[in-house]
Amino acid sequence: MFDSPLAAWLLLHHVPGLGPLRLQRLYQELGSAQAILQASPHLLNTFNVPMPILRQLEACVATDAAHPWRERVSQDLEWAEARGHHLVCIEDDCYPALLRWLPDPPPVLYVRGRVELLASPQIGLVGTRHPTPGGRDNARAFAANLGQAGLTITSGLALGIDACAHSAALQSAAGTVAVLGTGVDTIYPASHAPLAAEIAEQGALISEFPLGTAPRAGNFPRRNR
Repeated sequence: MFDSPLAAWLLLHHVPGLGPLRLQRLYQELGSAQAILQASPHLLNTFNVPMPILRQLEACVATDAAHPWRERVSQDLEWAEARGHHLVCIEDDCYPALLRWLPDPPPVLYVRGRVELLASPQIGLVGTRHPTPGGRDNARAFAANLGQAGLTITSGLALGIDACAHSAALQSAAGTVAVLGTGVDTIYPASHAPLAAEIAEQGALISEFPLGTAPRAGNFPRRNR
């Protein structure tokens, strides 16, 4: 089941206690997700991965027996079969090049919409959730003009300036990418569900968080990077 880089990364992504920073260090040391899965628990333990987790991982890879991590990988792969759904691992050619420069890049991205926008020239446009009317107008003007100049408008689907940026990009037929602090199947705030549906059609919703991830305070600083 874990012969492909994507399936191997998905499994590692679902192992608690690994996280992007530790996974990146393992990737730099061993060269691929499959090499990480094939490494001995004792080697992986030198990266401060708890041995009980490593024993579970070893068992999950070695047998076809039912396991919650294996089931989550199957669910992810099934989700990706739907129209407009994509899974991009760090070894894929379409993985955003600049993300690889981070010390803790997301090992997997869940994408709803136009996956090709990940490689487009982008500009981040973010701001307060409580803008003045002038602030809203400025955000819309920036997004519309920059979008018409060929830039993809990237923001976070939050209230206020983020929503203005996405909406103006959509209205000017520009590409727009929303980076979520939830799973791509969980829209927050819920009032932005119609906006998110438009973005998924004309642009892209992306997240590093597994499907079903609810909004948690710690997710949003992480997504901001």
